[in-house]
Amino acid sequence: MEFVDVTESNARWVQDFRLKAYASPAKLESIDGARYHALLIPSCPGALTDLASSGSLARILQHFHSESKPICAVGHGVAALCCATNEDRSWVFDSYSLTGPSVCELVRAPGFARLPLVVEDFVKDSGACFSGEPRGCPLHLQKMGWGASLLQPGGEASWALGSIDPHGTDSDPDRLTYC
Repeated sequence: MEFVDVTESNARWVQDFRLKAYASPAKLESIDGARYHALLIPSCPGALTDLASSGSLARILQHFHSESKPICAVGHGVAALCCATNEDRSWVFDSYSLTGPSVCELVRAPGFARLPLVVEDFVKDSGACFSGEPRGCPLHLQKMGWGASLLQPGGEASWALGSIDPHGTDSDPDRLTYC
């Protein structure tokens, strides 16, 4: 890994960083899931292209699932879960309920037509439940103190938490954190 614009003021940080284990991450092919207690897949746009079809990640996810170890996939990282299939080609997470970027959110992003996978469609087609981020989509917001229940078209409910006005005067859904 090369750094650009290294100056005297940041050279020591760069040198210290290079000594850390995370400065040279391991390849997925070399990861033994038995050595880890939990798996976190952060939100990353590359999950759709690189991780959603990774055989190495599939092996790790299958291990975590069979051992009932915690798996957390955030935002676009949920796409990485799509690679995990059973021997009969069914999806490992077919009975789960997942939340991630919705089709409504994705269609507004540049490059939607070139996406190799729409996670919401994959999850639903595979037999799991999916709830997407409703921001920008039609929804009804019912305020309840410091939280809010989001009633989406079709009657599905999810929860939003955040700094909302307990007196009900703030109606800006962009200030909420959706769960």
